[in-house]
Amino acid sequence: MILEKLEIERKRWGPQEGQLVGAIKFISPNGEVSLNLTQPHIQKILEICADSLIVISQEVAKELTAQVIEQAHVKVLPKSDE
Repeated sequence: MILEKLEIERKRWGPQEGQLVGAIKFISPNGEVSLNLTQPHIQKILEICADSLIVISQEVAKELTAQVIEQAHVKVLPKSDE
């Protein structure tokens, strides 16, 4: 079976407001299987991914900051030794 889709989102309204909900879908030549993910399932997935998510988020933030500085033509001056 091959993972085709993984969705996780925080509900913004309704009876599940504030909770993470999700679904996962696997496919194979024999068909497909879709499952709803519960809060404990999602927690396990996020625990596995947490370190990578932090590193990727930091890399993206640095890249976006560099792009903003470049777009604004802002010159970053080196710190002076006082």
